[in-house]
Amino acid sequence: MDNFNGITVAASTRFGGGMTGPFRQASSLNTLDNDAEPGVRTTIDLIAPGVDLLLTGQGTMTTIANGTSFAAPHVTGTVALLQQHADAQIALVGSPRWTANARHHEVMKAILLNSADKLAGFHGSSRDVVKADGVTKWTDTTAATSADVSLDEQLGAGHLNAKNAFDNFAPGEYGPGMVPRIGWDYGSVGTLGTQEYTINEQVSGWVAITLAWDRRVVKISDGPYVPSDQFFTYDSSTPEGLSSVLTNLDVYLTPVAGGPPIHASQTTEDNLEHIFFNVGANPGNYKIQVIHGGVGPTASQNYALAWWAGDAAVPPIEGDFDEDGDVDGADLNEWKNDFGETAGSDADGDGDSDGSDFLAWQKNLGTGVPAVPTADAVPEPAAWMLFAVVLPILVRRRA
Repeated sequence: MDNFNGITVAASTRFGGGMTGPFRQASSLNTLDNDAEPGVRTTIDLIAPGVDLLLTGQGTMTTIANGTSFAAPHVTGTVALLQQHADAQIALVGSPRWTANARHHEVMKAILLNSADKLAGFHGSSRDVVKADGVTKWTDTTAATSADVSLDEQLGAGHLNAKNAFDNFAPGEYGPGMVPRIGWDYGSVGTLGTQEYTINEQVSGWVAITLAWDRRVVKISDGPYVPSDQFFTYDSSTPEGLSSVLTNLDVYLTPVAGGPPIHASQTTEDNLEHIFFNVGANPGNYKIQVIHGGVGPTASQNYALAWWAGDAAVPPIEGDFDEDGDVDGADLNEWKNDFGETAGSDADGDGDSDGSDFLAWQKNLGTGVPAVPTADAVPEPAAWMLFAVVLPILVRRRA
């Protein structure tokens, strides 16, 4: 059975002008369809660096390596970074948007694909992503224009971008109802049901939406796995618990004022839907609709939804007191010299700069990328130095 519930990674290489294109290996069991038609499920989810990689060997030796074996670790490493951030947020008291939902693999899949690079200058991307011909962009593919094809057969959803993934993940979880222009949710929808997410601002420009859910499968034979084993979709309503039916969820971008959707992803061949669409001449108020088509092995289906709507700015990072786009030693210096007078370092909104603000800085230390490098940035201090600097300040403020 194909890899429905995971992420299939292809390796990218660099073309002239800084553009990237895919390199992939396809076996007889997972062939590349060069001309995917509507209704045909493609086999690539994401591409990541995997060609002409400089690797270290024994001693001082180096080697150049190629292949998806080197592309996939980029993806798993990004997942690890996101999970580390989620664990830190979940551990904080009073973080309602961070629960164990952040740990679900469907959420990771939706975030990584939704934040993938496609076009330079949009949603944090600094590069165009093209096919192996060095010319064709994702926006020129069948996946971009057909609601029946979610991903491109060579590019998938685009090229991995770890920073964009963090920016899509960092706002936290928002359930159905009013939501910001960047966010995600781990939810559930019943048979023939609809969940709606109304974006709380006017939307213009490009909108990315990704919906992912698990295909439930069972192995027919008892005992350990052998290559001849067969798998079927799990169906709790049948005596055997087996079915060949894939749960059908669809996603739509619809005007709040009413009328038909302006774009949709509604493949019946996959457990993933993906939209990357330019609102263009129709800026306005929109909602995202997740709809259960009534086909599936269970009465309700859990799903992960990620969205990045229009030209939304990335939310500010707590602890970035000098507002340069990252959290570093310069922010500690800003906080240390503030003494409660600068609202910009008042992380908890209580009117002063105190220990809770330092904890926000400590939690996000190393997060973000500075918009403009500065020559006078304070070097990153070691942990023991941080404690030595902060303790007397906190004691003085307490007194």
